[in-house]
Amino acid sequence: MLSMLWLNDLFRVGNKKDLEEEDLHGLSKKNKSSNICVTLERNWNAEIKKSKTTGKRPRLARAIWKTHALRWIAIGLIAFIKDMVPLLIPFLLNRLLLYFEGVTPLSEAYLCAAGITLVSVVFIFLHNVYFLASKEIGWHIRAATCALMYKKENNSAQSEIYIKHNNRSNRQPWRHRCHSI
Repeated sequence: MLSMLWLNDLFRVGNKKDLEEEDLHGLSKKNKSSNICVTLERNWNAEIKKSKTTGKRPRLARAIWKTHALRWIAIGLIAFIKDMVPLLIPFLLNRLLLYFEGVTPLSEAYLCAAGITLVSVVFIFLHNVYFLASKEIGWHIRAATCALMYKKENNSAQSEIYIKHNNRSNRQPWRHRCHSI
């Protein structure tokens, strides 16, 4: 709840009247599709050039990987730490239970209890960071690929995307029957 306080003004305005476009906050530069698409387009054009020299088909997945590889690696590292941190809880719980058997001193029991709490807080924090970063990179990939296809569609009179879509729908006659059901 603490991190969503910036929405309070928007909720107040929405409570008084219907929200208009000017009531909403603008996008940051890093989230605008015009900025997101530039890097993917550069990597895609490099992939096309590479495919012409090697004779292999260009791969959009490879261009997306080159565009977002560092962020994916960072997200993977966060996910690894997030999944490894809870493995400390059984060890700490064991040491805490040894206090009740008289083996561990009280100070160590307090440290184990604090450690269990700290591990839980760190897990929750990393879990939220991981999911937010994963969703954000998914939004960026979707926006960049859509913008790239839109540019390609606008640059050619009869684009390859349109032709491929028509060929697919012609080869799959069951699609047309599904609409009449």
